[in-house]
This record gives sequence, C-alpha cells and structure tokens, in this order.
Amino acid sequence: MTIQHKNIFLIISLLIFIISCSSNNDHNRYNTIAEGGKVTALITDPVETLDPAKIIFLTDWYSSLLVFEGLVGYGDNLENVTPLIAERWEFSEGNTKIKFFIRKHIYFQDDACFKNGKGREVTAEDVLYSFKRIADPAIQCPNLYLFLGKIEGLEEYKNGNASTIKGIRIINDYTIEFTLTKPFVSFIKTLAVPAAYIIPKEAVDYYGDNFYKHPVGTGAFRLSLWEPTKKLVFTKNNSYWGKAGKERKPPYLDEVEFKICKNISSQYAELINSENGIIRVSKNRFQRLFKNKNFAKNFNTVSIGKGLGIRFWGFSMDNNSAFAKNKNLRRVIALSYNRNFLTEDSLNFNVLPENFMPDVFFPEGIKFKPVYNPELAKKIISSYMNKKLKLNIGTNIISPDVISLRDGLIQIGIEPEINMMKSGYYNYIINERPDIFRVSMIPTYPDPQEYYSLCYSKSGRDINLMQFNNVQYDSLYDELLVEREKRDEIINKLEEIIRTELPVINVSHENVNYFVFPVSIKGVRQNYIFPDFRFIYIDKHHEKGS
Repeated sequence: MTIQHKNIFLIISLLIFIISCSSNNDHNRYNTIAEGGKVTALITDPVETLDPAKIIFLTDWYSSLLVFEGLVGYGDNLENVTPLIAERWEFSEGNTKIKFFIRKHIYFQDDACFKNGKGREVTAEDVLYSFKRIADPAIQCPNLYLFLGKIEGLEEYKNGNASTIKGIRIINDYTIEFTLTKPFVSFIKTLAVPAAYIIPKEAVDYYGDNFYKHPVGTGAFRLSLWEPTKKLVFTKNNSYWGKAGKERKPPYLDEVEFKICKNISSQYAELINSENGIIRVSKNRFQRLFKNKNFAKNFNTVSIGKGLGIRFWGFSMDNNSAFAKNKNLRRVIALSYNRNFLTEDSLNFNVLPENFMPDVFFPEGIKFKPVYNPELAKKIISSYMNKKLKLNIGTNIISPDVISLRDGLIQIGIEPEINMMKSGYYNYIINERPDIFRVSMIPTYPDPQEYYSLCYSKSGRDINLMQFNNVQYDSLYDELLVEREKRDEIINKLEEIIRTELPVINVSHENVNYFVFPVSIKGVRQNYIFPDFRFIYIDKHHEKGS
C-alpha cells in the first residue's frame, strides 16, 4: 500500500512509463556515455523511512529504488517484470511453484555492518530472511497483505506456529523455490514492491531501530548523507553488478541528491536554477512550461502515460448510519455530486471516471459516466425527510471535490458536517468511521487486483476502508486472483456490483504525468512510476555554461 503525503494515496496496490522523447534513446550509443557528475531529484515531501518493510509513501519508495533491489523489477509495460537479483525463474506444478535462480557475484553495498566493512555476496538465505522479516508481527509491515494467503506457510510463520516459511525453500545458495497456495496470476509483479526488496540480516542486527536511516542493499547507489527536511545524498556503488548490454557498467553518475523543496513554486525555481535537476509534473503544468519556447529548447521530458491513480468517496458500511444501511441514500449523494471542478486547470486528478478502475487496464470494458441529477436526488430523498439527515464527512484537506460534495448535500437538504484531519487521517478513517471519507489511491503494483482489493471483505480494515462485505463480489475477486482468460468478464461484473451497491462514489482518475529535466541529462529510463537513475548520464556538451 502506497500513500502520498497530503492527498493520502493508499498503495494498495501501475503504469510503466513510456519514453516520449527520442533524444532519450542516447543510452543506446554506448560509446558516447559520460561518467561522473550529479543529478538532483527535486521533491516536495520529506523522506520518512528507507526500511523496505515500512515504506508506504511515494517519496520513500522513489528514493529507496537507488539503494535496494528485489528478485525482479518492473519492465517496460504493465505486464512485464525484469530480472534483477534473480537472473531467471521457472514455473511448475500448475504455476504453484516458482524456482528462482539468483545471479552469482551480486554483493551488498560496503557497510560497517559487515566484517571489515566489505559487502558480502547475496545468497538464497537473504531472500528467506527478507520474507521472514516482513512476516514478523513486530515489524508491522503495511504491505504484508500482498503475500499473506499466497505463499504457503507464511501466515503460520507470522502467527508463531512455524519456525520457518514452508512455502519458501532454499535449494542451494543460488536457488530458491516459492510454493503458492494457488496459481496467482500476478504474484511475480508483487515481488517488485519495496516490501520484497532483499536485505542483509547483518544490517538489521547492527543498526536495530535505526536501520531505516542506514539502508543496505544491492542497488546502484548507497546513502551517504541524510539531512531530514533538507536532502538525501546517494553515492555511486562501485561494486554494483548491473550490466547494460554493450554499454559500460552502470551507474554512470557519481551522485544523486534528493532535495526537498518547500512547495511546488520553489521546486520549479530550483529546476530552472540548478545545473541538473529533475522534477515530476502534472499534464497541465507540463503544458504551461513547454509553451515557453526558451524552456522547451533547454528541457526534455518523459511521459508516464495515462495515470494509475484514483480518487473516491468511501462510505463506512459498518457504522450503522442511515447511509450505510440504505443504498438508495448513497445513490442520492452520488446523484447530487457535481464534478464540474474537473477542469484543465485543476490538479492532475482531473479525468472523469467511467469506472472504478482506470481504463488503462481495461480499455474495452463497459463504460458508465457518472450522472449528475440533483432533481432526481431530491425526489428520492423526499420519502426520507421525516427527520433531518446529517452526513459526517472525513477529509484531510479542503479541496474542490470536498466543496462540491458539501454544496450538493445542502442543495438536496442533507446537512454536511466536515471533519478535517490534517494529521492521523488514515487512522481516523479506520477508528472513527465517518459516514463518508475522501481517499486517493495509487496501486502498489500494476494490476486490477490492487483496485478491487479495496472492496474485498478479506482485505482487512487497513485496505478495505469501507468494510464493504458482499459475497458475490468476494467470489468474483477470488476468481480474479487466479483467472487469466476470463478477466475482462470478471472485471465487468465487479464494476457492476460497485455501481449498484455504491460502497464508493468515484471522484476522478489521474491524468498523464511527466518527468522534466535539462537537455544535458540523457539515458532516462523508467522503473515503475520513477526514473531509473542507473542509466542516467550527463552530456557535458549541453551543460549550462558549456
């Protein structure tokens, strides 16, 4: 589950970036690649932890990619994963067993936790340890749900009823086998999330509770400086194993800095004034920036393609309110909700939703545009007006979508009561159970399962925030986990249940995002929704002042 500061993005589970500028194909000309220099990633939210088992915020995930790797990583489209620590894998026994073959000569970064400060070779024991750690109740890994019920014996180990994980078997130092409870079609994708990064036990033992700020992995960079609220500096890992075909061995940069800007305005100013900065921008800001011919001449961009994020209002289906009990009342609120705030000038969640899940995963699915009809809402609610209805609204920000909900309720005679929680919002939803609450979500891994898990009764209170419980929905979701051929049919049925039962009201979907950087920065590739710093290099001929 991945949460973004301010708008609280649940990461319950992604679109792989599409390279939009042909100039970024320069990495193929391996003989022109320059080494050295620094790139600065300009961010607006501070990094809170670099412990893979604790990561829920996007900025934490973004920075952790420099230090850590899993058995696999995300590829160049929604369905692909690429080999990382595992050079290959084999399925057997009806896709319930997966044997991973670990690359030889991959070393953890040099660190004081190792003997003589020298990083040691990664083995299958490290894979087993990493999964044991996320199953440890003391760790409280927020993304453990991705693996529970899927890896055989994981729950027994978590509950203290087994000394090891039955479904993870070490064959030798470089071979490990996972046994699944069912042939889950998207299991490999989940192995690319931060919780599945491979870490050394020595580092956890050595740093204890401070491991989150002393990360040790196999990635292309290692953390060399962390000044909270200001910056993080990552230095080239000279022992990195990675290869790039005929290219020189990455990484090419000496250093990557993550600089925390006070706000978006200062982020843009830093981009203009810094030597080699890179920022993420929305479609609208991208269009405004590149209208300036001088800016367009000096900067390049990479498109992330269609956005993966969704925003919705969720009902607390277990709080015994009139709205939880009566889907007609939930329909009244949906009919009174005006989405006229979804303009080109709004922030990047400005795509009118035609389903709960973005159509990037399901372009041929049946589409249903939301209906705004306050007059019909008034007619329906008239039979309930023997007493004054009040709707308790939970939010962490007063935004246009919140104002629109409030105004629509007033128009049809329902009294809105807004409770804004600037901090502790997530726990507030779980524990206080407001009648309706605002949520934004970006999936942890690129698959429909992540979206529909939000309404699955077995997901748990921290994922299924609505506490929606529908037997038919659950049965369809169980099919979705293992069915490849009938996925479209299953998804249409899941969407129909969401539309008719209304545990949520769709607000908007995320639009295209872009990474913007000077023309001096070359070799920009993608790693999920982030740039892959391993292959970035600086063209000295295009640097400022050259």
